[in-house]
Amino acid sequence: MHLSYLVNIHTSLWYVIITFNYLFLQFSLFLVLTWDLRRSFLLLRRLDNRRRHPPSEFPVFQPPSSSYSSCRRYV
Repeated sequence: MHLSYLVNIHTSLWYVIITFNYLFLQFSLFLVLTWDLRRSFLLLRRLDNRRRHPPSEFPVFQPPSSSYSSCRRYV
């Protein structure tokens, strides 16, 4: 085999590897950004729901009086 042939194979393999790395990085960046956007969208929607329905409309958890007094005993 000629040396130039091996060099050509080597450079083309490097091009393939670099291209796949680039595509993988782009795809992972895309996933991270969409996940982050989804999280912020869900958070904004939750905050908007809280603004539309103030906490007084939600049922408030009231602990039973016995467990509350037993907790207060150790404070």
